[in-house]
Amino acid sequence: MASPTPQRPTARSGRLRPARHLWSLPLSLVMTMAISPGLPLAPVWLAMPMTLGLALILGARGWLLLVYAGFWPALVGLLSLDVPGWWFGAAALLLFALSRHAIGERVPLFLSSKAAVARLAAELPAGARVADMGCGIGSVVVPLARLRPDLHVTGVEGSWLTWLIARLRAANSSACIRYGDIWRQDWQAFDVIYVYLSPVPMPRVWQKFQTESAPGAWLVSNTFGIDGVPPVRQTGLDDVMQSQLQYWISAR
Repeated sequence: MASPTPQRPTARSGRLRPARHLWSLPLSLVMTMAISPGLPLAPVWLAMPMTLGLALILGARGWLLLVYAGFWPALVGLLSLDVPGWWFGAAALLLFALSRHAIGERVPLFLSSKAAVARLAAELPAGARVADMGCGIGSVVVPLARLRPDLHVTGVEGSWLTWLIARLRAANSSACIRYGDIWRQDWQAFDVIYVYLSPVPMPRVWQKFQTESAPGAWLVSNTFGIDGVPPVRQTGLDDVMQSQLQYWISAR
């Protein structure tokens, strides 16, 4: 299979990419609540600066700080509506169903942009077997299968609700959606592995890719790199998240 052409990183590749820090949002909020116990309604004047301080320490910048700052006013506003308690339980179950990997593996639900799909559609070799490991709601596999009907596209998802959404979205496409653990899949069965996870599992991704993938196979990561292993290519995307695609080639 042809290898992606190496190129020098673009000027924007050194800019901060907000997606690198989104995964830390739940952590900072939990830490804030944990270190301010017993405070009635966790006063916004105290909780907000604590949350923003933790967010800055964890590396958030720009518009992400607005997301962090808006959490507490939104929570107070919700509580002032006298919402029944079971709503919060239902919301917690929904959040768990959508992003349970954010708890166990610190991998939240990231949705790949249309720009990422367009770039993949333009660059993937003809007839390649492509797997999106952690495909979420199918934001890559469904449109990619429609744009490139020559590809054999598979998505693997371990959260049941997002898997179900992906299955429904893929009903009228050639994409195959599997429910399962990405670490238990046979990566050797694919020519291209695509991931959009978080910094935490990337060393494990690299180890599995090196161990299982066939010579010449591609690993494509959206935004998150591998410490100590420079990609053979990285390309900036024109999307809201200032994302970039990074490519590695299996030499096994």
